[in-house]
Amino acid sequence: MGFALNVQRDMFDTSPSFAKLAGWLDEPEWAFLALICAIVRLAALTVNGTFASFPYSPHIRIAASFLSGWFWFQFTAGFASAALAGSGAWSAVCAYSTLLILEAVNVYRSSKDLTRLNAG
Repeated sequence: MGFALNVQRDMFDTSPSFAKLAGWLDEPEWAFLALICAIVRLAALTVNGTFASFPYSPHIRIAASFLSGWFWFQFTAGFASAALAGSGAWSAVCAYSTLLILEAVNVYRSSKDLTRLNAG
């Protein structure tokens, strides 16, 4: 998403579905947030995959999922707001809410890993 927003700087002008998102931040600002989420996610996955015995790996994965979930929630809320106002499409709400749900699943799974780790 960050790459797409950087490449197509007028993305929000292409559809009324982007109206709320455009009102909150411009494309480069959304791109920056998306790239920050991607970097945090990559760091969490690197720690998780490289240092299997690192005790805070589930904590880092939970934090990364919450951050990414916050981003996808903002996108979903923006598209839902436009759709409810009658100027946006519901397809984006479905797509971005799916990513939000996947982040919630990641939080759940990481929490289970944390529970197993604490149980010894």
